[in-house]
Amino acid sequence: MLVNPLRRPTDSVKSWLLKQTPPGSTMEEVIELIEERGWRIDRINEIGYSSKYDDTLDRSIEEYTVGVKSIKAIVEYKIVFKTDVSMSWGFDEEGKLIDIGVRKYTDTI
Repeated sequence: MLVNPLRRPTDSVKSWLLKQTPPGSTMEEVIELIEERGWRIDRINEIGYSSKYDDTLDRSIEEYTVGVKSIKAIVEYKIVFKTDVSMSWGFDEEGKLIDIGVRKYTDTI
């Protein structure tokens, strides 16, 4: 986990990402982080990202939208099973970071 911070629990990943790209960061700064890390940009949207899950409560919640623009990156790693880490950054109308959403999906088949 020390080598790859994305292997930590989702709330720790989010905290780590917020240190790398704190609120107020620009879209360009987030893209720079993604490229430096060698992560894959899944999409850059002119709409915010949708969330239906609260990682801190570990349960589904009512859907809400974060920001008016967003960037989504996906990284995968494998220990025993393949895990995809989906990271979404939500930005305001000026392109400043509001919040980050993190989800993990593990393929156990």
